Formats: sequence, C-alpha cells, structure tokens
Amino acid sequence: MKTAISIRDEIFEAAERTAQEMGISRSELYARAVKEFVARHSGRRVTESLNAVYGTDESTSALDGGLEALQFHSLPTEDLKGLAHHRGNSEHTHGNLEQTDC
Repeated sequence: MKTAISIRDEIFEAAERTAQEMGISRSELYARAVKEFVARHSGRRVTESLNAVYGTDESTSALDGGLEALQFHSLPTEDLKGLAHHRGNSEHTHGNLEQTDC
C-alpha cells in the first residue's frame, strides 16, 4: 500500500542513511520500523489486559485469592524468588520461598 507521511528533515535524513547502510529501500526501512513499533506497543495491550485481571498488586487483583495461591505455588522456586521480591515478601511466600503442595 502506498502512503504519504510528513516527518522532520533530520529524521528523514537519518532514515535515508540507515536504509543505505543496511542496503534496503526507504520503503522497506519504514515498513520494518512501523512493524517493530506496532509489535512493541501491542505488548502493552497484553500487559494492560493481564493487569485488568491480576491487578498491579494484591489489592487490585480481580483474581480469586485461592486461585492466585495455587498459581503462585505452581511456579518453579527460581520464579518464586523474583515474585516474592516483586511483591515484597507477601503472605503468599509463607515466610520462605519453598514450594508446598496445595
């Protein structure tokens, strides 16, 4: 698809140099740049969707507490260390990082 855009001169010149250095056309450079930009920002939508379910901390989680505990205990020990640090050693760690059967 053909399209027309307006960009500042310095961005255009940098894009021209980059395309030349990479040995690709201007169109290919812009297509790659837009594709990368969209991919990077689509991850943000996934994060926002997950935050809507899990919340950004325990007080905003819409997830059932029992289910959250089961999920927490299903993580490998190495993952628990990072989660416990992220959550500030919440009650889900039971004072240590050992997994227990639920």
